[in-house]
Amino acid sequence: MSTLKEGSMYKRGLINKDWKSRTFVLTSKQLAYFKGGSRTPAGTIDLLQIHQITDISDNEFMLSTSSRIYSLRGESLTESESWRKAIIDACNKAGVNVLKS
Repeated sequence: MSTLKEGSMYKRGLINKDWKSRTFVLTSKQLAYFKGGSRTPAGTIDLLQIHQITDISDNEFMLSTSSRIYSLRGESLTESESWRKAIIDACNKAGVNVLKS
């Protein structure tokens, strides 16, 4: 699986609501995120499960799947827009019609 985009974003935890910096790797099948320098993903989001991307603020957005909502934030507006576009493009190529709001 080739990497479509890689870089840092902040993720708000499901239980601990603090924003934590994570390394994200987007491929044609999933969005994986890693803690620290780990090479093992702390979690993955299957692109086929994403059904909505919602803009919350200039650099914050949510990914909604059938089982969970992920709150993500880029370092800047430009970086957030770049991630949103890359995720939407990857979903479209995977055959998923993502609702954008």
